[in-house]
Amino acid sequence: MIKYLIFVFILLDINTLTYSQDPDNNYCFFLYYDITENLNDNEISQLIKDIDIIIVNKMGLNPQMVNCGDAWGEIRFQLLSDSIFNRPIINHLSERGWNDPRLLHQQKVRNFIQATKDTLAYMVNRPSGRNISIIYKDILQGINEIVNIHSGNRFIIIYSDLLENNPNGLSFIQKSYLTNADANTIRSDVKKEYRISFPVINGNSIKIYVIRPSHQGYQDERIIIEDIWNEIYDGSIYFQNTLNLH
Repeated sequence: MIKYLIFVFILLDINTLTYSQDPDNNYCFFLYYDITENLNDNEISQLIKDIDIIIVNKMGLNPQMVNCGDAWGEIRFQLLSDSIFNRPIINHLSERGWNDPRLLHQQKVRNFIQATKDTLAYMVNRPSGRNISIIYKDILQGINEIVNIHSGNRFIIIYSDLLENNPNGLSFIQKSYLTNADANTIRSDVKKEYRISFPVINGNSIKIYVIRPSHQGYQDERIIIEDIWNEIYDGSIYFQNTLNLH
């Protein structure tokens, strides 16, 4: 009887085995841009730099490196304007699989970065000059969504003074109203207007960053609304002049 011994050699690129099921490598960013803030050229330039902070510094993605990073997830953009029909634009980077060659993964990262920058350019170049914004409905819907996303890194970044100005509904630019308002008043009025509540996020590894616009309008009102948000989301919200993710 003739016996045959068959040897099978399997060559594996070690890079194809690098993958991540770790939720700590899953990132979720919700970015809101208030179109009524009329950002100047310097602020728009800073906003573009903020995207690099998110992608390179926080997510650790760099397609120029051999191992360009194991992070995955999504960056969601949404305008805040006088429309109640704003829809988010979602740029998603899928998790790297067992069989993804290194070059394919690098290209996926490049595409994700380019799509993110293209979306940002689209947002900041939208027609502006408006003074009416419906803010709370979209932001609170987003917070309610992100609470239920399984991710170890969840961030909400808001470019706005949070002074909703809807002449047919809520308006927080009236000092006489805000002077007598507190967290319970805001909660109640927002729920009455939009049938949506401020979700509880403390202890849910969610962080909210509000980037203040540089204009000097409504200074007193802005201080009051910041104090109210700090009361609602104590320890989970940060008001900053430029983005500094913790």
